Amino acid sequence: VDFSPDDNVADQFANQRAVTPNGGPFVNSEYYMGWFDRWGHKHMKGSSIEDGIATLEQMLALNASVNM
Repeated sequence: VDFSPDDNVADQFANQRAVTPNGGPFVNSEYYMGWFDRWGHKHMKGSSIEDGIATLEQMLALNASVNM
């Protein structure tokens, strides 16, 4: 699964477990704190560093793998 600090860690990993019922590691394949801007569109702002750290700590407490 991939998600941002705005998402609920437990819910996201529950989604992963639903498709891997026999186990396997929890993996956030793309943990993103922000997003890219596109020409002519509103400037995209990412999550706060505090929210990013809190979510990362939750994932690490579950012994999850994280790709940033």
